[in-house]
Amino acid sequence: MNNTINLSDARPNIKLTLSGYYVTPALQGIFKLGNFYDVSAGLKWLFANNRATFILKYDNIFRSRSPRSMVVDFGNQYSRMKTIDTTQLFGIAFSWKFGGYKDRSQDMIDRSSFGK
Repeated sequence: MNNTINLSDARPNIKLTLSGYYVTPALQGIFKLGNFYDVSAGLKWLFANNRATFILKYDNIFRSRSPRSMVVDFGNQYSRMKTIDTTQLFGIAFSWKFGGYKDRSQDMIDRSSFGK
């Protein structure tokens, strides 16, 4: 799921983003993988006539982006592994649109060498 919620359209222009997914338990070769999921959220603030953007983002809030367990039960081998997800991420970003870009006219592409 990916959602964008407008907290404020006028000044200040602030949006909340919320995303997530869920993967059911699965078999991969001789491995039995447990379920895993992800929930991430962010805030986006547009200001200065929408030329400036400030973003706060928090990924993998529940540290659940990799399978919690992996089991191998094949022949004489039995292994049970538990994993600890350490891939949380907190990010801050700022961007500025300078403007002044003017689109130049494009010349038509010579397609005579393509055949018909």
